[in-house]
Amino acid sequence: MTSSTDIYHYTNHAGLEGIIRTASLYATDAAFLNDSSELRFGADLVSTALKNKSSDLRSQVETLDLGSELGSRVRMLESAASSLDDSNVFDTEFSRGVYVVSFSGREDALSQWRGYGSEGGGVCLGFDLSTLTMSLDDTNGIPTVRMDPGTLRYRGPRQVMYGAECHSEADSVAEFAAALPPRGHPGAFGYGFAYTEGIRAIAIMKHAAFKEENEYRIVVHERSEGLVPVDQLKFRVGRARLIPYLTVAFPAASLRSIRVGPGADMAFRMRAIKHLLRAYGHCDVEVVESEAPYRP
Repeated sequence: MTSSTDIYHYTNHAGLEGIIRTASLYATDAAFLNDSSELRFGADLVSTALKNKSSDLRSQVETLDLGSELGSRVRMLESAASSLDDSNVFDTEFSRGVYVVSFSGREDALSQWRGYGSEGGGVCLGFDLSTLTMSLDDTNGIPTVRMDPGTLRYRGPRQVMYGAECHSEADSVAEFAAALPPRGHPGAFGYGFAYTEGIRAIAIMKHAAFKEENEYRIVVHERSEGLVPVDQLKFRVGRARLIPYLTVAFPAASLRSIRVGPGADMAFRMRAIKHLLRAYGHCDVEVVESEAPYRP
């Protein structure tokens, strides 16, 4: 039985088979999402907040000494903002991007079936939000900029913010940055900050036009501004291109239900999914039929 604390991951039958077989969700390089321009929306907001905070600090003194502690903070903030303004901030050539797993807060949503079940092959996996969140706590931790390179950082699942809601998150990032003690070269530190805290925040920001999606996201990125470890990067075939992704393991107890999307041969599709679940030890997962009035 599903509940109001569940979140839902929509995919096709090929995606379902891979998820169950590997006990992992696929975190897609955000630059390869259907609308990667959504990242630019958040980057612009965070960049503006960093610039505003820098201006506030500059106004505290009549003449700013860039070599002082205050000057170092200003230079770090401006460097971070400049990095986010860079059109290559989500550079995919070197796999230095941010990776996301998307969920919806809506089960059996007609708009989702149109996207994932246009040929009658959609499924909706229901996950318990609290169990899934707890499973990532060990790798989430307290936000910090000094991280060990070569390891991955997880965040979420967190509810995506839309439109005006995003401004408070952007301001929080700027406040956090301004409170950090200057260390090393301010420009390099600002660059690193943009690729840790900045990108983490950007990944849960979307334009208000997407609000009806009620989306949640797990966010994964490298713990420094370096590259994602090659042995952890995988690829799947998309429409006329390869799509980079990472796997995010989930505990068996977090998977609560599978709803089979509208389409023909419903009885056979449900039977096959039940066989798949039993084969991998998911005997308690509920399999139900979509009630959406949609004919693929």
